[in-house]
Amino acid sequence: MITRPEFVKDPVEVVRVIDPGALLSSARWQRRFGDSRVHMSDAELRAQFSQAVAIRDEISRLTRDVRELRCIKQQVAARNDLVHGMSAADPLVKGSTDLIAKLDELESRIHNPKAEVVYDILAFRGGAKLYSRLSSLYDAATDSDGVPTDSVRALFADEKKLAERSD
Repeated sequence: MITRPEFVKDPVEVVRVIDPGALLSSARWQRRFGDSRVHMSDAELRAQFSQAVAIRDEISRLTRDVRELRCIKQQVAARNDLVHGMSAADPLVKGSTDLIAKLDELESRIHNPKAEVVYDILAFRGGAKLYSRLSSLYDAATDSDGVPTDSVRALFADEKKLAERSD
């Protein structure tokens, strides 16, 4: 049984792991995993799966970026604590404080760091951030009964450009 589906690259592999030797066919896939009223070809399943994986990978990349930002911020703050009180280090502390502010601003463009619970993403000025918007797109791509719509693809392309600009 698959416990970590994020490592699966292809829906065919899902079937093979669950039932070794089984070939993916639309009818078999629908009987075992889906709604019998939904009829998707193998190509449509693969398109849906590949779009979902692309969105998931972008969300994972953003998560990694936020962790790195926080790590850098923590290191800079720790260094500031070490040199606190040294008059010769005042320019360094000032520059570091400015860097921490910029790192906080960059993190706030990716997600809402002040949110305390999942549904709190809209509670602050600025609304949903990049991470939240990508999560909604991921839900739209995975919860649909067909290939991702052109709107989902276009929105993902736009959000990906925004994420790349944040780098």
